[in-house]
Amino acid sequence: MLRTIIGKVKKKTKPFEEWQEKTKFIWGIKSQDDPSDSESNLYTMNDFDIVYDRDRQVYRMGVETIYQFENGRKSEQAYIKNIFDKFTVWMQKQGYNTKLKLSLSDIFTTGMNVNSEFESIERLYAGYKLLVYGFIMEA
Repeated sequence: MLRTIIGKVKKKTKPFEEWQEKTKFIWGIKSQDDPSDSESNLYTMNDFDIVYDRDRQVYRMGVETIYQFENGRKSEQAYIKNIFDKFTVWMQKQGYNTKLKLSLSDIFTTGMNVNSEFESIERLYAGYKLLVYGFIMEA
């Protein structure tokens, strides 16, 4: 019986183990709601994070959207802008280019969004910058 249980647990955790092996945590902003004492990592609740997919050789970002803000849209915009500002500081400290511009095709043909995959951290930053300013400046 115990072998059966162990076998079922191993089968269920295998996809997670495979994901762990192919995913590298790059950087993140740990959420204030995360109860752990650790720095931002792959297993913490993060307001923002960047991971690298080793198999596909692409970068992805994640933005926490679970929050309900008291001041509505203005607070949502401030939250997203605050993340962007911290991301910018990190980019500059790491020596990454924060002036990269994406092409017309990058933006309108590939369907860029927060779930997009990027070939570099600079392209990810440029994409997030467009999303942030589009969200803040919307009419």
